[in-house]
Amino acid sequence: MAPPARSDDAINDHWSHAFSRPGVDGDVRRVVIDANDNVYVGGSFARAGDMAASNVAMWDGAQWTALGAGVDGDVHEMVMGRHGNLYAHGNFTHAGGKPVPGLAVWDGAAWSALGAGVDCHMVALCVDGNGDLYAGGTFLDADGDGFSGIAKWDGTSWSWPCPGAPYPAGRLAVDDSGNVYASYYYFPEQSTLWYGGIVKWDGSTWTTIVNQQFLALYSLIIGEDSNLYVGGSFTTVGGVAAANVATWDGTAWSPLGAGLLSWWMP
Repeated sequence: MAPPARSDDAINDHWSHAFSRPGVDGDVRRVVIDANDNVYVGGSFARAGDMAASNVAMWDGAQWTALGAGVDGDVHEMVMGRHGNLYAHGNFTHAGGKPVPGLAVWDGAAWSALGAGVDCHMVALCVDGNGDLYAGGTFLDADGDGFSGIAKWDGTSWSWPCPGAPYPAGRLAVDDSGNVYASYYYFPEQSTLWYGGIVKWDGSTWTTIVNQQFLALYSLIIGEDSNLYVGGSFTTVGGVAAANVATWDGTAWSPLGAGLLSWWMP
């Protein structure tokens, strides 16, 4: 999903008071916005504004709304999919009172599972230009069919679009050509020094874009210019000095201005 285009005069350094007080009574881990500018928040909380909202809620610009009965555990990741569907992953077993193993979809009226769901410890979610959901990470199966690494949900069934993923995906992004980008980290055998990087699946082959020691990547996104933007904890990426944010144009890495002084791991 591409970030919205903004003119310079639309940006300011002031916090908005648009949200009511109090907000939520716990931690917010994910924020997503739908096509109607409704704001969805997910995390670990029991109330939003003055109403009960179990770990997920929506702000419509005037008031908070609970999404049914919510989910019975922390929300770790959320993305907007086709037709305004909200996908949520986390440490929960029920959504809307229904048995749902860690990954659920809210269609505006009710929660439901995605097939048999995914049995996982950590999942990265993203949506491609067709509205299909990609799920990656360290999990045992998707829909009971033994998928691992990266799976795709087309609204009806799970498939295996990227066979042989070299590492469990930490974050995912898909560009308009269908190329899949996945961040990762790993410890080489008999080593206490870890490595991080990004691999790309072009439909037939995995290619390493970057692999370096102590490269921590917490966010991947495709921009409107089709470049890959990354955020994390690093001072260089691919041999280029960059303070925690950088962009890849398909050929080379570039910093984003002076970068950021600090980083945050969601």
